[in-house]
Amino acid sequence: TLSYNLVEANPNSCWWTINGGITNNSVTCGQATAMTAAQGTNTLTVYAIDAVGHINSSSVTFYVDGTAPDVSFVSPTENNGAYLNRKNILINVAASDSGTGLKNVTVYFYNSTGLVSSTTTSSGNNFVNITNLADGAYSFNAIASDLLGNTNSTETRNVIIDTINFTVSMTQVYVDKNTTQIKVSAIDTNFNGTCVANRGVFNPGSMIITDNGVSCDSIYNYTLTCWDLAGNSGAANASFSTASCLSGSSYTGGGGGGSSGEKMWI
Repeated sequence: TLSYNLVEANPNSCWWTINGGITNNSVTCGQATAMTAAQGTNTLTVYAIDAVGHINSSSVTFYVDGTAPDVSFVSPTENNGAYLNRKNILINVAASDSGTGLKNVTVYFYNSTGLVSSTTTSSGNNFVNITNLADGAYSFNAIASDLLGNTNSTETRNVIIDTINFTVSMTQVYVDKNTTQIKVSAIDTNFNGTCVANRGVFNPGSMIITDNGVSCDSIYNYTLTCWDLAGNSGAANASFSTASCLSGSSYTGGGGGGSSGEKMWI
């Protein structure tokens, strides 16, 4: 809004310009009027002329900044959805402002119950290494402000810290003369179905190892290692017997862990 004071008993006309007179805009003398200005530095000049042709003017220079700062996460910030098997979280934010200039950048860090901490810097970079964290879910974001109060924010990223190795066990669920199947159990909240066995083929969907390379009247040792989404591991070793060469039939169910268990042949 253009607002000004005019002291003149006999004003004839008034006008204003914001581009050095390239465009002149008439206004009722002494009355405020709406106006628009471009981003950046502007010089506004108001003119008045009286009934006998005397002319006078008044100018003011001002700055318009309606543009929010740029702000984003940069390396080595943790990726959204990351699972970490360490006790710290890295956050690095870069911000800039092409207008009046950057005022500050604040990083906000949350756990599952609410805000844990906020860290503010007046520079264009804000690096935070949050340490000694317990296992659990965390999130973080950042807000940048310029000198005129325009703000911008990053997305919110979510991270899981999981540093605990987990328990894995094996149970024989089927056996005949040439095949054995072993059920795998992994007790871990963040288990992703990744396992490697020294024998047979592991199916992550059914969580079963199928070994078609066994012989009757034999005992085989199985070594299994599994991983969760954070890279923690669990391992198990167990020995299982195959069917008798004389039985010609199969067995379903039975022992697990480190022994084959008592079997009933049918």
